[in-house]
Amino acid sequence: MYLTRTLQALHQQYPDSSARSSFIARLFDAADRVEQAYCHIMARHDGDPSGIEFRHVAFLRWAIVLPDASEPGRTRIQYFTPSGFDRHRSFSTLEEAVEEMVSEGFVVEQPRMLDSLAVSWRAKQRALEEKPEMVQSPA
Repeated sequence: MYLTRTLQALHQQYPDSSARSSFIARLFDAADRVEQAYCHIMARHDGDPSGIEFRHVAFLRWAIVLPDASEPGRTRIQYFTPSGFDRHRSFSTLEEAVEEMVSEGFVVEQPRMLDSLAVSWRAKQRALEEKPEMVQSPA
């Protein structure tokens, strides 16, 4: 079974469920939802969802977990949009990266989305190269 660090920490901090305030109960509810999605993703991919694209539940944005090429031994979440790569974050472990990705709302699996968008990005780049006047110069 896969467990998130967040839910483990909450159980350690607040072991007596009868003494939890409504705010703490809401934290547990949110952590439980992340835990369920995290466990589903980890189990579906035998503990390693590296290279699988996940869409955000509410926005047209994606994230993918990969080994971090710029920091060997670490794991990266690479974010992207229909316009291109957005940002990235680096983590000590795969589990930390996946938990963070899930807690941010990237839980809808969409394999090969990066490949699909890359075709669009290349087409836009070619169009700009053919018509350089379309490139706006900084004011």
